[in-house]
Amino acid sequence: MVKIFVAQTHDKDRKLVCSFLENSGYKVEPNTTDPESLVWLARKISLISKPFVIVTSQTDESGCGYVSNMLHTVALSRPVSTLTIVYTRAAANQGNLPGVVHFIANLVRTPLHELRIIPKFAEDTREQEHEKLLSSITDFSASLNNS
Repeated sequence: MVKIFVAQTHDKDRKLVCSFLENSGYKVEPNTTDPESLVWLARKISLISKPFVIVTSQTDESGCGYVSNMLHTVALSRPVSTLTIVYTRAAANQGNLPGVVHFIANLVRTPLHELRIIPKFAEDTREQEHEKLLSSITDFSASLNNS
């Protein structure tokens, strides 16, 4: 199974996502998004030699680029398959859609480095959000097994 790095600002959300993924059988490493933790995580990612997943969450457009963009850029430097998942309320909010589309367009995808944006809709339950996340990770893991 692939290792998953979760980088989220809010403790409650980070703990819930990590617990859900661990209960689904994945090895998860939780990380906060303060500058020191992000530098440490970026260094760690830059040394990984096996496929991995990065999960970030953004609650509004204003923070949409910083954490996800930095970690995805570090993942691009690795010669292994990676998946960066950004699940965001901004992508689900039509008022913010142009900014989010611009943000997504600026993140590079390669055959080795996948990027998935998962919109979080107001009517989605936490369980639905987690299932979308798990589905993306399961698909990525299956693609590794098929190659």
